[in-house]
Amino acid sequence: MLATAGDLVFTGDPEGFFFALDARSGAKLWSFQTGSGNRGSSVTYIVNGRQYVATPTGWGSLVSNGLTVLWPEAEQFRGGSMLMVFALPQ
Repeated sequence: MLATAGDLVFTGDPEGFFFALDARSGAKLWSFQTGSGNRGSSVTYIVNGRQYVATPTGWGSLVSNGLTVLWPEAEQFRGGSMLMVFALPQ
């Protein structure tokens, strides 16, 4: 989970949805299907005055393979590994 000074919280789920929430109300403000389960921590950074959010996505490690013992649905999650980067509105 990543919280910003602009009262946004970014997080994702194992089904591949990465989304932004209003930090005060918890309301979902935006969502994007990344194609594979979200894992790891998101980061934010600024380049030339524009703010970006980057998040790792993808399954396939030994840990995620072990999840299927406790969570059989995890076997259906798409594999892969990618870094998704989004520009915040100006």
